Amino acid sequence: MKRSILTALLLGLIGSVLLAACSNNNSPSNETGKASPTGTNPASETASSGASETAPADLPAKFDPPVEMSYVSYQFATLKYDKGDDVNNNVWTRMLKDEYGIIANNLWEVPYAQYLQKTDLMIASGDIPDFFVASPTQLRQLYDADMIEDLTDIYANYAPELVRKVQDAAGDYPRKAATIDGKLMGIPFTGVLRESVNGLWVRMDWVKKLGLPEPKTFEDFIALADAFANQDPDGNNKKDTIGLGLDKDLAMTAPFMNTMHAYKSIWTKDADGKLVYSSTLPAMKEALMKLNEMYEKGILDREFVVKDPTKLFEDVTANKVGMFYSAGTAGAYPLQGSKDNDPNVEWKMFPLPAYDDKPGKFQTELDVFHGFWVVKKGAKNPEALLRILEQWLAKFYFNNSDEAHKQFVSGADNDTIWMESPAKMYMPTRNRDFYLLVNEVLAGKTDQSTVPPGVRDILGMIEKYKAGDNQFWGQNLIYGEGGSMGVADYYINNNLYVQNEFITAPLQIMVDRGTNLTKLELDAFTKIITGNQPIDSFDKFVTDWKKQGGDEITEAINEWYTANQ
Repeated sequence: MKRSILTALLLGLIGSVLLAACSNNNSPSNETGKASPTGTNPASETASSGASETAPADLPAKFDPPVEMSYVSYQFATLKYDKGDDVNNNVWTRMLKDEYGIIANNLWEVPYAQYLQKTDLMIASGDIPDFFVASPTQLRQLYDADMIEDLTDIYANYAPELVRKVQDAAGDYPRKAATIDGKLMGIPFTGVLRESVNGLWVRMDWVKKLGLPEPKTFEDFIALADAFANQDPDGNNKKDTIGLGLDKDLAMTAPFMNTMHAYKSIWTKDADGKLVYSSTLPAMKEALMKLNEMYEKGILDREFVVKDPTKLFEDVTANKVGMFYSAGTAGAYPLQGSKDNDPNVEWKMFPLPAYDDKPGKFQTELDVFHGFWVVKKGAKNPEALLRILEQWLAKFYFNNSDEAHKQFVSGADNDTIWMESPAKMYMPTRNRDFYLLVNEVLAGKTDQSTVPPGVRDILGMIEKYKAGDNQFWGQNLIYGEGGSMGVADYYINNNLYVQNEFITAPLQIMVDRGTNLTKLELDAFTKIITGNQPIDSFDKFVTDWKKQGGDEITEAINEWYTANQ
């Protein structure tokens, strides 16, 4: 993966991976929605220096005397510091100190996988820093222990324009989740789930070879999956290709179910406005029956019950899979590997094929990355956190300056500079917006000199691909004409989402019963798909789910829902 492409793709990759990871539990995502601006150049709305033009009058231009704010953080394995720099002395911390009078003091930094455990221990000790990212469960714990500031007035009086813009783009759910007893107790670390829709990736060279139509309808989709599995599309005279790839935890069955208007493991509204568990509804039985039919016909991988997503992606890279579900950024991974292994492969991403006269809606979780920025009770100048967030947004997203981009985002020798900022929040549709701008330039509608540096980076890669450099094939597949981000644009523009309505930390009854119920669901669904149990066993699953705690959970969740409307 070349320099700069990490900054163009990582956020979308995070969103898609985490969505799959959280699809089988009843709690909101612990990591990473978006009714957001469409088609405009975000950088055109701010000064070329990367700073916002206006901010609430009461937010100091520079804190004098300087305010020191302690924090803790995680890091990704790719993070690197320039020579002589470290977590407390880098281009971001120096800028915040020199220009805004904010001294960010990092107490500890751990790999991302260790962050939740480390912060759990920290909270249990009662000694927390001035600000940090708290998970939904931690937010509730901190509130109950009276350890964090009420940010309602802080946000209302001090939130800069750019922070408000991104929070508004993320929609109502993240801030609802951050609000307890009518008080805003955290600033949502907004994520990228709505542009990370898991569309249908299809081997188009196999489609052309077999003379079949693109998958616009459900019947088209089934015919393609059957042909990919049973008509030797790779021409090796062996029955060794997979029609539709799945994983053992059934996370990748969710988009298939969404096609049929069924939703997996989330809480949705019924006709009376009450919350019901989607996996127990009649539409799920129909979706499982169809998956069983596909399994019996050999369309599904017979070995999916032992394959995690990484193993499935190995099959994709080995060019044994005809279709699979993933986010638009799959053009970079795993599909670049597919192209590297066979220069003749062609892939294309499609929206969910139409099952009937209603388009399939994509199920989505609470769109926060890990959780919420919280401020320690009694911390001096809690509004300083908002200035840090504003400057992150100004320099990472709302910037047309090449100099600022190289300094704060992606330099010649370091494409991870952006990770060094003490606080961040993600623009919900960054990759989709870049796709629109790339295609405006390619169509001659926008001058390349007017778009953000990150867009120019992508245009440069697409130009190299068109000149014959296949290492940039994946970037063209994502952002180029007809690219996968166009599918995200379709879903965003038409608001084709079904939101998990349960957006708070797991209730105690969910903690007590959730593990067993999750296992019950996975076992029942796997056995139905593979034919080890008849389709009517779904009715027994629903009965067992209710008896083993489902009814109690449903009652508790509806009590929460009623109290928080």
